[in-house]
Amino acid sequence: MQALSEKLESCANEMRKIQREMQKLASSKATYISQNNENQMVKEEFDRLEEDATVYKLVGPLLVKQEVVEAKGNVSKRLEFITGEIARLDNASQEFEKKLGEKQEEMMRIQQEFQALRAKATKS
Repeated sequence: MQALSEKLESCANEMRKIQREMQKLASSKATYISQNNENQMVKEEFDRLEEDATVYKLVGPLLVKQEVVEAKGNVSKRLEFITGEIARLDNASQEFEKKLGEKQEEMMRIQQEFQALRAKATKS
């Protein structure tokens, strides 16, 4: 019975660890979604600009003149990266959900074994 109790405790600890990782992923995903929204707004603003418009980029405390085409390219690359990171986080989250489901099943099996042993000990 002691071994089952230790297995149960170990399984519970692993589940908590997986849940913490899932929370970290959710937090990171929320950050990337926010960045994606901001960059989408910037892209929409750039799409409204004329090609000969003047665009400035903030570099430290300075505003540096930048070509519209270059600025649009930078925003597009940033959006591609952010979209890729969101997809990566989604995949990782699905993997953790799968692992969590497996741990829950394992925990239920251990609990059933524990209850069977208890019932057997009560009968004896």
